[in-house]
Amino acid sequence: MSTHRVGIANLPVEVLAMVFECYHTTATSDAMYDGHRSLFRLSHVCRTWRHIILACRALWASNVDASDRTTLSQVVLERAGSRTLDIRLMEITPRFAKNCLPEWLDTSRQARTRSINLQCFGNRASDTMVKLIGSNLPLLRSLEIHCYTADDELEAPSHPDDEPEDEVIIETLSIEHAPALTRVVLENCLLRWDADIYSHLTHLEISVNRKALRKFHNPAAQYPTHARMSSIISSLHHIVDLKLDIFPRYVERAERPQPIPVSPSCQRVELRSLNGHNHCCWFASSLVVPPSTALTIVQVSEGNTARILSEFSRAAQAMSISTIGSVGNDYLGTVVVDAGDVSPWTQPVVPTDLLHSIPGGHVTLHFEYLNINDVVAEEEEEENIVPSCKNMFRAISQLDFNQLKALQIPGLRYSDENERRFVRNHAAFLRALADAEKVEVFILPKANASLLRALAKPSTVTGGPQFPLLSSVIVSLWPGDTESLTIIRDWLVGRHNAKMTVITLHVLLKLKDYETNADLWQEIGHVATLDTCFEPVTPKVGATHIEPLGASFVLSHSDSEGTDATDEESD
Repeated sequence: MSTHRVGIANLPVEVLAMVFECYHTTATSDAMYDGHRSLFRLSHVCRTWRHIILACRALWASNVDASDRTTLSQVVLERAGSRTLDIRLMEITPRFAKNCLPEWLDTSRQARTRSINLQCFGNRASDTMVKLIGSNLPLLRSLEIHCYTADDELEAPSHPDDEPEDEVIIETLSIEHAPALTRVVLENCLLRWDADIYSHLTHLEISVNRKALRKFHNPAAQYPTHARMSSIISSLHHIVDLKLDIFPRYVERAERPQPIPVSPSCQRVELRSLNGHNHCCWFASSLVVPPSTALTIVQVSEGNTARILSEFSRAAQAMSISTIGSVGNDYLGTVVVDAGDVSPWTQPVVPTDLLHSIPGGHVTLHFEYLNINDVVAEEEEEENIVPSCKNMFRAISQLDFNQLKALQIPGLRYSDENERRFVRNHAAFLRALADAEKVEVFILPKANASLLRALAKPSTVTGGPQFPLLSSVIVSLWPGDTESLTIIRDWLVGRHNAKMTVITLHVLLKLKDYETNADLWQEIGHVATLDTCFEPVTPKVGATHIEPLGASFVLSHSDSEGTDATDEESD
């Protein structure tokens, strides 16, 4: 067998062309690179490569962004010839829209266009684009269009001939026939609601109010009716992802809208409300989503955000509540409500799994800070976020806890910073928890002394301990957190003295912390059933590491026998 290696320079022209196409596709999909620059880099390697690249029409027809240079735009279209087009133009200014876009969106080219990905800056550019896209795109598979006022994103590309950008007005595309279309992403523009183009979609995302309420060219015709939205969603037989922030304009005190079934193929539905929370609420409550579909509702934390929470928490049996936002986005807090089956919460196979996951079907309700300047919420000035936080605090205090059996609290704002401020801001919520008299399972992913102290206080309704039917507590302790452990001990002793149900305490902690506080754990073992899972020890660099026989260590304590803790390795 020959071991001779063929250098890349000696590969056949056809093979090199295929390699270049693959590289170009990868570079184009990477946000760090521009499609045309990847071609130029390759064309500068040698004359042979340059000849191949200039002659390969498939390369020039596929996602070459020429929107920043008029001359390059002409070159790309000439070299693409009559090949099927993938159009990708990320910097469409009014000048480019006027001088070059008509050639890109020529009727003959639209007839052989496979994908369109456009970013327009300013209403004049957007208006030109909308007028150029025709009604018939027989080969179109993917449509992605973003229309920005320059202030919406990073400063738009500028040119001496460009005038100051005006605010984008929502326009409607005239597409009526696109039988191959499977993916649509639109920002600040719309499709016709009566167009016959939705039935094959797997991904539909429409956003018109991301950072501000937009003006519509013809609001009466552009807002969908409930009947029209029902017809569209019912026709989405292959939909996987559905994201909307435009809803029918419902009449207050009218009859509840008719249910809208969502296809079993759908994996995710996300609805976002900037300020029309009532319209979003009515629409969301009309959706009949499959048990496996993740329904997420995002509310900008302004106005009446309590209504959606009240709607979806009514008769809820399991709930997760956090007023601490997720790192890296603008979420201020999250409420998760079960979608009907509470058994994964109350009868978990591995209780400590509930410390880092939400089981079963559920609805996720996010509170969002309206971030105008693209500043991460964690870095935003505190005084700017406070009003939105207070709106969130008021909303969660109106949740319906009457039927609740399982409660998870991943974290509450200010509890780690200032206990007085924490109690003051969450006072109404903590009082409302007095209605949660049916709670059997309480989950605390990270123990917090301020929160534990508040929950250990007598109920404002009965005067007795909070959660009278509580039978299971699942908690994770921070390393060295003796204060929280002491509060838990006192709380359990108090419940024991009040002759309440013996609690099973499932704890995730480090073995070292268990050994350090062995006396406290022994006291807890006399008043509760203790199920302790130790976190794995990270070996030091260079140290000998011996794997344990089991995944965790479990210690069981029986109140009736009052025995000391004994270690048992789990299988």
